[in-house]
Amino acid sequence: DGPMSQQHELQIQQQQLEIQHLQKQLQTAQTQLQMQQNETTLLQNQLSSRTKEMSLRQEQYTSRFTYQNERIKDLEQQMSSLYTAVDVLNEEHSGEKEKNV
Repeated sequence: DGPMSQQHELQIQQQQLEIQHLQKQLQTAQTQLQMQQNETTLLQNQLSSRTKEMSLRQEQYTSRFTYQNERIKDLEQQMSSLYTAVDVLNEEHSGEKEKNV
């Protein structure tokens, strides 16, 4: 009964040590997982922030581009009006010259 009992006790102690070792490994793995989850959350927040920032910049550029196009069209219309006015003045001036000749 003695040697079998001692061998049985040794097996129980070894199993308890293995259980403790596995519990420490589990705790370490859980800690690492939590750290990775925290890092993932941080990266997701950074990505979201940058995405919003880029979207805002895109909207600003689009708005500026639209404004510049409208301004260019307005200037083109003003130039067209000026050319028309110059043509009218030139025609009037030519007509007066012909009358005086």
